[in-house]
Amino acid sequence: MIATLPQWLNLKADQLVMATFISPRQLGFYVAAIAWAQVASPILNALGSLMLPRFAGEGNAAQRSALLSHASRTAFLVGAVVTVPTLVVTPLGVKILFGRAFADAIPSALLLVVAGSIVGINYILSESLLGSARTKAPMHAQFIGLIGTGVGLGLFLPLLGILGGALSSLLGYGLTTIWLLVECRGVTKESVGSLIIPRRQEFRALLQLMQGIVRTG
Repeated sequence: MIATLPQWLNLKADQLVMATFISPRQLGFYVAAIAWAQVASPILNALGSLMLPRFAGEGNAAQRSALLSHASRTAFLVGAVVTVPTLVVTPLGVKILFGRAFADAIPSALLLVVAGSIVGINYILSESLLGSARTKAPMHAQFIGLIGTGVGLGLFLPLLGILGGALSSLLGYGLTTIWLLVECRGVTKESVGSLIIPRRQEFRALLQLMQGIVRTG
């Protein structure tokens, strides 16, 4: 419950601050960029929703540790698979959805697509840690991310405008990820690299999932 407040502020701080310090026109560009960046979120959020009950139902500590490693690598793999194509189509997609008048939103949209993917990864890691009885870990991570966002806004917003706001979000979410990985490392006793770099089993599982979607579709 305590983690909910910094998490909400971390997601909204950039918009709250920019509503005060930038013009309505620039804020409109930023809101359009945020709207586009949500394209990839449902997939990662759906995976995150499965984590807590899955971990909570696993009574064996060793099995839970292995599951956490697998979930972390899967999160980064799915994040990459979703993010890369979205980045490729972002310049065209923004113009189609919002019109060519919103072309100035494209640089911020590119950064926020990456940031949105990181938010989804953070959700998966947080739910996995909660299911592993590390209830304080998400709270600490969100507070650190909120501090990073605040510092980033102070540094980047006056210099870069809405692009600085996007950079601030990316910084805050990235710091949250780093802390969550440190917490995951404490549970699994594995290196950070082994929690990020997918293995054959993650690629195989993702391929099977995609094949299942194609068959049912």
